[in-house]
Parts: sequence; C-alpha cells; structure tokens
Amino acid sequence: MSGVTWWLQRRDGTRLAVEMSGRVQRDPEGRLLRAHCVFQDVTERLAAEAALRSSEERLAVTLRSIADAVLATDREGRVVIANRAAEALTGWPEDELLGSRIEEVLPLVDERTGEARPCPVAEVMARDEVVELPPWTGLHDRHGRQRSLAGSGAPIRDGDGACVGVVLALRDVSEEQVLRAEALKAQKLESLGVLAGGIAHDFNNALLIIMGNLQMARLFPRDDAKHAESLRAAEGACLQTRDLTQRLLTFAKGG
Repeated sequence: MSGVTWWLQRRDGTRLAVEMSGRVQRDPEGRLLRAHCVFQDVTERLAAEAALRSSEERLAVTLRSIADAVLATDREGRVVIANRAAEALTGWPEDELLGSRIEEVLPLVDERTGEARPCPVAEVMARDEVVELPPWTGLHDRHGRQRSLAGSGAPIRDGDGACVGVVLALRDVSEEQVLRAEALKAQKLESLGVLAGGIAHDFNNALLIIMGNLQMARLFPRDDAKHAESLRAAEGACLQTRDLTQRLLTFAKGG
C-alpha cells in the first residue's frame, strides 16, 4: 500500500498532511506475518502544489483578460501558451495552436510587397532582447484574411537568466490603419482646398488686371500711347495666367 494521504491534527490544533506507505509480509500459506508502515510529512509539498495550481489559474485568468494576442514559444519555436485573443487573431483554436511551429500559425507578410516576413522569435532568441514588429507587417490568418499587426517579442528567462523561449504580444491595427488613411486623405483634400483657393485668388487678380486695362484702353480711343500701355499690361497678365496654368498641369501630372 502506498500513496495514501491522511490529515492529522496535532495536540496544539495544527493540521499535518501525512502520506502513508507500507508493505506486508506473508508466509508460504499466505498468512500475514508482519506489516511495515512509513509515514511522511507532506504538508509543505501539498502547500507548494496548491500554490502552483493557484498561480497557474491566475495566469490563465490574466491571459484570458488581456485584449492583445499572447503567444509564448519554447526555444524551438513551438507554441506553449496561447490566449483567446491569439485564437481570434490567428483563426486557430488553442488545442491546435499548442505544439505547432509559430511560423505555421503566424505567417507574416510585408503589406506593401506581399512577400513573406520571418517571425521575430528567432531574432529575439539571437539578440536576447525585445524586438518590435517592423512597420507594414501583415498576417494571413487561417481563413485567408489579412490583418495589419503591431506588437513585439520578448525573451522568456529561467531562474538563471537563460533565454528559454519567447513571448509575443500582438494586436490587430487594421481599423487604425483605415482611420489613419482616411485622416491622411482628409489632410490631402484640405491641402488641395487651400491650393485651389490660392489659385483662384491669383487668377482673379490676373483677370482684374486684364479687364481693368482693357477698360482703360476704351477710355482713350485716340491716345495710342495710353492704348499701348494698357494692352502691354493686359498682355503681361495673360502671360501670368498662362504660367499659372502650366503650373497646374505640372501639379496634375504629379510634378
């Protein structure tokens, strides 16, 4: 008999966990000759196991509560921890994430070129420091949808300070990218509005010069000098508008 745990109460009222193990000795006819019992105090061991279970439960609750996707790997790049946000981000359930290679469940790409990007796990292990995801990092999830990612990877250290794995904290910034693009578009439209207002003002000034000088020419029908001066001014304004038009065409072509 072994592995039986009993709770004993001492004389002072404290409780003690005792694990009992023993064996019996019988004669050739099967009659009991003697029995040996050994009692071992396992109170501290049971307390440590209970504390470990409590710590694991708190860790699980904490991971479930984190909005960012959390994936932890061992030294070989295999997933050992994944929270619910990681399931939602990658499209893989936890039971399939655990034990999988990180590159298989987290295929990263360059959003500008579509080319594959390496997962930062190897870089974190090599540099032994926190590594940020580069800009324009995208993810093709299990269902083929592309998401824009931001986040970082950090080394996991044991009690001796040695790197034994990597933890990734990732978040989906696809909506933020859309909002940023819309804000940039609005800024561009605002800039175009300012440009259009300036152009309209310049055109208006040039047209006023042309019209004013033509009217002056009509007021002096017999004065050739006045006519020539007014027409020269009108011609200069026409040349200004021509240059302004050329600048507009250059702008429209992306110059």
